[in-house]
Amino acid sequence: MTSAPRSSACSTTTVAHLARVLLATGNAAAAEPLARESMAVFEAHDPDDWRRFSVQNLAGGCRLAAGDPAAAESLVRQGYAGMAERASRIPAIDQLRLREALERLTALAAVQNRPDELTRWRRELEKFDRGLWAGGWRWRKPLDRDLEVPAGSPNHLR
Repeated sequence: MTSAPRSSACSTTTVAHLARVLLATGNAAAAEPLARESMAVFEAHDPDDWRRFSVQNLAGGCRLAAGDPAAAESLVRQGYAGMAERASRIPAIDQLRLREALERLTALAAVQNRPDELTRWRRELEKFDRGLWAGGWRWRKPLDRDLEVPAGSPNHLR
């Protein structure tokens, strides 16, 4: 296995973050090519990296948002499976990507009208949120107080 040069990995990660932002803001059409570009770079340079599977799941999320669950299914499922298998290598700051992948699996099951799978993935999300996820991660959803910015601070919005 060869590794991409650090600048390449950083650039690829930045492109993936942009794809996430675009998808989150409802622009799946613009997000998908960026997710696929990132996935291709990771496949070529570091195919065992957890980020490859994260952007694979993200690309599936783009297809799902575009209304194509058939094309999304393998990307979402394989992306999550690869991430779950490599969960111990995912830095704490990026563990949220696992939750996003679970959310996409939940959405896929809902769109495909698969109630048993929908129940399964909702339970996995609940476990994740309680810190009981099988990968051992101690996730805690942010509380409202975590998101509050004190009045008068430079970041306070008025």
